Amino acid sequence: VNRLDQLRAAWATWIKAEGATKNGSIEALLELRERLEKILHAGWHDDQAFEHALQDAFETAINGAGSRVAELLSLHLDGLLTKETGPQILARLMTLFRHLQGKENFEQLHRSLLARRLIAGNFNRSTEMAFIKLLREECGAAYVSRMEAMFKDLEASQ
Repeated sequence: VNRLDQLRAAWATWIKAEGATKNGSIEALLELRERLEKILHAGWHDDQAFEHALQDAFETAINGAGSRVAELLSLHLDGLLTKETGPQILARLMTLFRHLQGKENFEQLHRSLLARRLIAGNFNRSTEMAFIKLLREECGAAYVSRMEAMFKDLEASQ
């Protein structure tokens, strides 16, 4: 039995357990993910097998609570998209989004919160469009078409 395989399996088990304890906080999940990236780089020298173990284990951890992380991410973004938010913050949040298996749940809630922000006039257009662009790059045009249509409808009504 290869000791590296055992070590990789133990690391993946730890990631799943640690991630499960952080499922209630987007910031805690982001900090964990960043910490894991540092360990991967410094400790494992970006070894692909360890990277694959990290990806699988982290994905399992954040999706173990069903759609909870998708909901938390939508709500977290709801607060950020009302003001000017830097691209590095949005990119950081996209690292969690990429691991979501329930992207449809996220899209539905995000679209509903977007509608609320647009109706209330409580949004930052450049930040909203930057995030929609990131979603389009990640999931394709069909995923964001309804969100983009909401902005077109808003422009047409003004």
